[in-house]
Amino acid sequence: MTQRKTPEKSASLKKRGMTAVLTCLFMPVLFSALISGCSKKTEYNETTISISKKGVITNEINESFNKNYYSQDELKSMIEKEIAAYDILTGEKDRVKLEGIRVENGRAKVTMIYNSFSDYADFNKVDFFYGTVNDALSEGFTLDVTMKSTVDGSNVNKDDIVKLGSSHIIIISEPVLVESLSDILYVTANVEVLDKRHGRMSSDSSGRAYMILK
Repeated sequence: MTQRKTPEKSASLKKRGMTAVLTCLFMPVLFSALISGCSKKTEYNETTISISKKGVITNEINESFNKNYYSQDELKSMIEKEIAAYDILTGEKDRVKLEGIRVENGRAKVTMIYNSFSDYADFNKVDFFYGTVNDALSEGFTLDVTMKSTVDGSNVNKDDIVKLGSSHIIIISEPVLVESLSDILYVTANVEVLDKRHGRMSSDSSGRAYMILK
């Protein structure tokens, strides 16, 4: 597997991979930033990311698709080429998989499976992290942020966050709906909490979004 990039370096990289491919395919002109997606069907009919107990990332993309410009087969071929390039880069196979693809009624639904959060981050050239608070600190995230409790609205700062060392945290740098395995306890101001287990980074925000889980 490719060496993990530091948060500071990856934040400055331009997106490529699936983001770049689908940006080109879903719209023939300028397309807004891709938001990523999840394997479970929920009441939220949008692209979502979900995380398994083993840390496997399921990305179910649900976006508008103009088949007058590209076909389902062309979309599938483009994605497979990106995966093949990633296999060569990492020297391993099956770290990223195309699980399914369907184009109908003007929508493209693509399911991608990533072996780990770092595969998602490296493949798409975005900041993405899932692990404990202690792990995040070890990875180089300073966690010098203010977060708000989803229970009573109280604020916590870096000192409080560090004390939650064994709690899991999600860090992401793109407007995306995230489906978590446990309740979301704390979020930064740029996260919209839809329910106990669904949070979305605001589309008009930049930088990183943080969610600490129960």
